[in-house]
Amino acid sequence: RLREIALTELIESILIAQKARELKISVTDDELQQVIRQVQEEYGGADIQAIVEEQGKSYQFWLKAQQERLLREKVFDVEMASMIAVTPEEVQQYYERNTEQYDHPAQARASQILTYEKSVAEQALQEIRKGVDFAQVAQKYSESEDAQNGGDLGFFARGVMPPEFDEVIFSLNIGAVSDIVQTPYGYQIFTLTAEREAQRVAFHDVKDQIASAIKQQKRMMATDLWLLDLQNNAKIVLNHQVIKQVN
Repeated sequence: RLREIALTELIESILIAQKARELKISVTDDELQQVIRQVQEEYGGADIQAIVEEQGKSYQFWLKAQQERLLREKVFDVEMASMIAVTPEEVQQYYERNTEQYDHPAQARASQILTYEKSVAEQALQEIRKGVDFAQVAQKYSESEDAQNGGDLGFFARGVMPPEFDEVIFSLNIGAVSDIVQTPYGYQIFTLTAEREAQRVAFHDVKDQIASAIKQQKRMMATDLWLLDLQNNAKIVLNHQVIKQVN
């Protein structure tokens, strides 16, 4: 099976290279160097050659693979430009058909203090009511992982957190602090720090994202058809005796 996959990839690579020569398309040294710089940035500026060789691969083979990938993309862009073009109407229609993706329910932002002993929770609540900052008290007493962030739970909609949380948090006013609540997790104190109204992301804020997604989808479909057509119109001769000897 691996031999078949490798053979298919090799045939595709040769056919694309032939098409590139026919179209007078090539990859420049500057384009290849730009890819190397991008990969280096992804690795925090590390030496790519050293990384590739640490993985047991040949750096020259890696460079060749990058060059072939670039050549493939350039050929596809020329050959399939009309097939993957996206019109403003398509983008608008996608948005209108999928508005639920862009509807965000009302959200609350809250902080918590979690203790396993009621007496500790009572002490924490007493300090808060004396005017000590909730975040400071959370850092001092809370057993939750978010204690170092002052107990901040971030923004969330109803149904995301456990029901015991929602019942308390969504009944508070901004800045209010709850009484001690016993939950399956322990003894908890909550405060509501902010709210967001339900909203729909505007079309102009997501149109570029939608266009990119549609183009990518079209490209995937068009690539398979284009490669199939390329193979059907090519003369491919396989030496099965030699193929069987490849390890």
